[in-house]
Amino acid sequence: MACPSLFADWIEELSAEGITAGCGGGNYCPSTPNSRGQMAVFLVKTFQLM
Repeated sequence: MACPSLFADWIEELSAEGITAGCGGGNYCPSTPNSRGQMAVFLVKTFQLM
């Protein structure tokens, strides 16, 4: 079954590029909040800040 999210293609691309691995087990959990540290890593990887 295809994911109904408008952002599914972007999420899959972020996973393919190794920027995010989801919330574990290959799952994506949009209702689970991110910590400040997790968001920092996400931004550094996404925008190649290091």
